[in-house]
Amino acid sequence: MNIIRNRDEKIKKEKYIKDQEEEMLEDELIPFTQIDSKLLLCCWLLIISIITSFIVAKWELFIYSVIFIFLTIYIGRRLKFRGKNDEVTNVVIWNLSQSINDFIEYKIKNYDLLGDYKNLLLKTSIVLAICLLFVVNSAICLIPTLFFILLFFISLANKNFCEIRKCIKWLIVTGFLGFVLKIIFAVIATNNLSIDLFNIININIFTIIQLIIDNIEIKEP
Repeated sequence: MNIIRNRDEKIKKEKYIKDQEEEMLEDELIPFTQIDSKLLLCCWLLIISIITSFIVAKWELFIYSVIFIFLTIYIGRRLKFRGKNDEVTNVVIWNLSQSINDFIEYKIKNYDLLGDYKNLLLKTSIVLAICLLFVVNSAICLIPTLFFILLFFISLANKNFCEIRKCIKWLIVTGFLGFVLKIIFAVIATNNLSIDLFNIININIFTIIQLIIDNIEIKEP
């Protein structure tokens, strides 16, 4: 009987601890209405995409839109930043920056990524802007997007977000503009309503990167 009683008490204790942890996590989450406005706008664009998928019977668009709307809300509710990095966070960010810097300097010796960073960022941003405005082939657009994310990590290694901050603002605007232009072009050219999910995904990515670089600081511990 004692064994059974102890086991029941252990289960109750574990359940209590788990419930407390879930309550603490829920308290730390940002309310839906306080998610960054650009991410909320992305949610509305994804809702439009879901409605469009029913109209044009593109079920893959529906699946992708549902997945990304949940991801947007999930990430948005967890993007909570303090006014100033605490000591532990600062150490983690500094060490991550140093690790990326060391990897680039010692493992990628045949190409000066750190030295050519500004030039690469400008070229990549121009290619991305063209893709966001005019290109509807997501496979082609994926390459500059991945390279832009790589450049974000290089800016972290450089401990300087100034250049990428300049580019990311007009890329977000270009993403919204391209979203509208591609819909208009599809209606005129094919007489069909079409949504380019690539623009919505990229706006999400750019917004998250912008929130990160606007809310963290890299300083030596």
